[in-house]
Amino acid sequence: MPFRLIAADIDRLVSKRDLGGLIAAARSEDKDTRWMAAGGLGELRDPRAVDPLIRALADTDPDVRWKAVEALGSIGDARATEALIPFLNDPDGTMRLQAVWALGKIRDPRATAHIIPCWRIPTTT
Repeated sequence: MPFRLIAADIDRLVSKRDLGGLIAAARSEDKDTRWMAAGGLGELRDPRAVDPLIRALADTDPDVRWKAVEALGSIGDARATEALIPFLNDPDGTMRLQAVWALGKIRDPRATAHIIPCWRIPTTT
């Protein structure tokens, strides 16, 4: 049976600032648990969560990846920049927007040249 926590469990981990518990939850087989854990890690804004969240960017579930991008933006650590840049070319427009937001929060100059093309205005004929 997969490791599964409910929202109240994740809230408890966040309120206790239980980074280890949230990181363990982020490795759950249950996608909802992984999604909530990524959100909790973003709420803590603890730089020690950056590496586990970067690993979550490879999750099989697009919602978990989206939440990991959001959490990395909330933390604002430049170590995430290189891992987030590829999401600027994601086929999902919502994911691209989330990546722009996260990189904007991080404010790492290395991302600037990658973000500028995202602001192209489509021309009409």
